Amino acid sequence: MTHLKWDIKLGPITLIIISVLLLVFVSVFSYYKFADINEEYTSKMNELNKLKDELDRVKLELNTTSSELELKKERELGLSQQYDTVLSSKNDLQLELENIIEDKENLQIELDSLKREVGSLNLKLIEIEGQLTDKENFLFQAYLRLDCYEVTYPDATC
Repeated sequence: MTHLKWDIKLGPITLIIISVLLLVFVSVFSYYKFADINEEYTSKMNELNKLKDELDRVKLELNTTSSELELKKERELGLSQQYDTVLSSKNDLQLELENIIEDKENLQIELDSLKREVGSLNLKLIEIEGQLTDKENFLFQAYLRLDCYEVTYPDATC
C-alpha cells in the first residue's frame, strides 16, 4: 500500500508540476506575445498618427486652395463684369465713331458744296463789281460831261 500511496501522491504532484510548468510557459509565451503585440500596436499607432498629421496637412492645403479658388472665382467674376462693361463701352464708342465719321463726311460734302457756292458767288461778285465799275465809270463820264456842259453853258438849266 505504501506503493499505492506513493503513486497517488506522485500523480497529483506531477499534475501540479506540469500545470505549473504549463502556466509558466503560457505566462512567458503570453508576455513575449503581448510585448510583440504591444510593439506592433505602438508601431501602428505611430503610423496612424503620422497618417493623421499628413491628412491634417493635406486638409489644410485643400482649405487654402479652396479659399484661393474662391478668391480667384470672385476676381474672375469682377473681371468678367468689367470686361462686359468695357466691351459695351467699346461698342457704344464704335457706333459713336461711325456716326461722327458719317457726320464728318456729310459736313465735308456740305463744305464742298458751300465752297462751290462761294466760288460761284465770288464770280458773280466779280462780275457785279465789274458792272459796278462800268456804271461808276459811266456816271463819272456823265458827271464830267455835265461839268463840261455847265462850264460851256453856264446859263443852262438841267
